[in-house]
Amino acid sequence: MRNVALFAMAIFCLNTAFAELPDEWKQAEQAYAKGQVTEAAKAYERLLAQGYQSAELYYNLGNCYARSKQDGKAVLAYERALRLAPGDEAAAGNLEIVRNRLEDQIEGFAEYPLLKRIRNPQHLWPSGVWASLGMSLFWVALVFWLWARRTARQTQPAVRFALAGITAAGLFLAAVGGFSYLRERDWREAIVMERQIALHIAPDVRSPEARSLHEGAKVFIAETMDQWYKVRLENGDEGWLKRGQVELVGSRE
Repeated sequence: MRNVALFAMAIFCLNTAFAELPDEWKQAEQAYAKGQVTEAAKAYERLLAQGYQSAELYYNLGNCYARSKQDGKAVLAYERALRLAPGDEAAAGNLEIVRNRLEDQIEGFAEYPLLKRIRNPQHLWPSGVWASLGMSLFWVALVFWLWARRTARQTQPAVRFALAGITAAGLFLAAVGGFSYLRERDWREAIVMERQIALHIAPDVRSPEARSLHEGAKVFIAETMDQWYKVRLENGDEGWLKRGQVELVGSRE
């Protein structure tokens, strides 16, 4: 029953940036409550067409697609929700459920969770959050230094050590923010949207097939050539596929 419970957890709320709920959002909420997931999905799609974007919107849309067994679209929606809200447990949980029922079960390289976090800090918090934390520590260090100077304590070893530690932490978090930004910029992932496609060994439909991929599979784009993408799978396999066969996770890429 866990699958049903998660898919029923549609968060019918709008990003706080919106002053009031648009009509399409209310229509989607009502349709979803009645089990009319196709109608709910259409309402959310209209919101996207009007320029609305939020993690909640993509999450709710993913729930609609998941319940209607449109797994490729569900994976894409949940991935986009996680782009906007890294660490969202509800979106990550529902994404895992959908992935477990996909035809392609591509296992990635074994990797310690901590190492994966270090290599991909943008999965925990967006680059702006890391940078803001770093700047906050810089301000704390400045206030601390002004206080120490005003009270003539800036030369005390303990004060100097604390000031150096706060400054070093701020520099570290700022550096993580810069690294996260670079990772976000190059974080080019795509989802297979067709029922089945061929992964070729060269950017030519006449080239031999390396393997086949199915709806919902995730690929990492390494290179672009005309109408082709060179992609890498989570297990390290590489090949070429046509651009129109996948959809980029980053909506502005």
